Amino acid sequence: MHAFEPHLPPDVTKICSHLIQKGMRPVIVGGYVRDTLLGIASKDIDIEVYETTSLETLASHLNSFGSLNHVGKHFGVLKLTTEHHELDFSLPRLETKTGLGHKGFEVTTPNQIDFTQAALRRDFTINAMGYDVHAMKLLDPYKGQKDLQEGWLRCVNTKTFIEDPLRILRAVGFSARFNLQLDSHLKTLIISMHEQHALDELPKERVNVELSKLLLKALHPSYGFLAMQSLQLLDFIPPLNTLSDEDFNTTLQRVDYLNTCNIASQNTHLTYALTLLTLCFNKKTSLDAFIKKFTHNTTILKNVLVFQDTLKHIQEIHDFNDTTLRILSTQMPLCHVYALLQCINKESLALKIKQQAKKLGIFEKAPRPLLQGRHLIQEGYKPSDQFKTILNKAYQYQLEGKLTHLEDALEWLKTLKM
Repeated sequence: MHAFEPHLPPDVTKICSHLIQKGMRPVIVGGYVRDTLLGIASKDIDIEVYETTSLETLASHLNSFGSLNHVGKHFGVLKLTTEHHELDFSLPRLETKTGLGHKGFEVTTPNQIDFTQAALRRDFTINAMGYDVHAMKLLDPYKGQKDLQEGWLRCVNTKTFIEDPLRILRAVGFSARFNLQLDSHLKTLIISMHEQHALDELPKERVNVELSKLLLKALHPSYGFLAMQSLQLLDFIPPLNTLSDEDFNTTLQRVDYLNTCNIASQNTHLTYALTLLTLCFNKKTSLDAFIKKFTHNTTILKNVLVFQDTLKHIQEIHDFNDTTLRILSTQMPLCHVYALLQCINKESLALKIKQQAKKLGIFEKAPRPLLQGRHLIQEGYKPSDQFKTILNKAYQYQLEGKLTHLEDALEWLKTLKM
């Protein structure tokens, strides 16, 4: 655990100094405080402003610092985009449950409210801390720093926690990201909420966000899935709940290994993770519903299905000759094959494919067709359905190594006229 020594960006310091000069009290809240204590760099800076008369007054003082968006006005939130940051400014608020789901709240922003009262609406003690910029003081009324140090995840308030079912999935995510144990009271609350089908109130988009963050942000996603198992939540993402203990543990090991790799693209990372999660599923299982718990991105969905089929097929191949690899590269980029084979403990096969594919120049993508439509036109062919047949046949011969240069393809094309 690091000492709390915030190093606020210069533009944030400048804005806060201005607000302080105008008699307001800016307090950095939420994830930034938690991450600073953990020694994690955080770009997520939320600022709660006390001792101001209204959101409009606050807005008038922020306008000159960047582009101001009133998108969260209903919740007392202003989004300020500066040259280097996107900042959320808000008034301290109280929330009253009025309907179903995580949006069914009435929000009030009373003038006379202190940090302890405002933080009562927060989900967990680790997220209920603040940093008073003027006093240069950590505000921690619910002992979030102590819980971080001791590795516990606790709710701030039982009444407000059970009012928002999204907090069930957030608990799973935080336990995995920060290796925290849920205390017995929080476990009991979540099991009870799930028994009452609280998660069914959530829109699919919010479920996607929280479950995809579990795969993308946690160094050990397995901690989250094990937490779901202990909380009896796995039936929310079937058929993960039907796997044997051996298959379940194997799946978690694979997903954890993936997160030790350096994958630049989030979409690629999510595609890999979902491929690994579903490899042990029964062949008759429909993957569509499971994948849509994590994402509704149709490209990712399509790629997971292709990747899974290709990965299973590869393990049945005995002779990885050049033709086999060229054909495989048209089904799935071989760089993806290499990455996923490593995750399922097939390192020697992965390395063999990588070396051979690099030699053939097809590691990143499939061979570009030698013969193009323009070549057919140059040879006197008129555009027709025949084009596709000829080009497909030429490409097949290219993959088989029968055509290696454009000259070969053109000579072959001439034989068709004979």
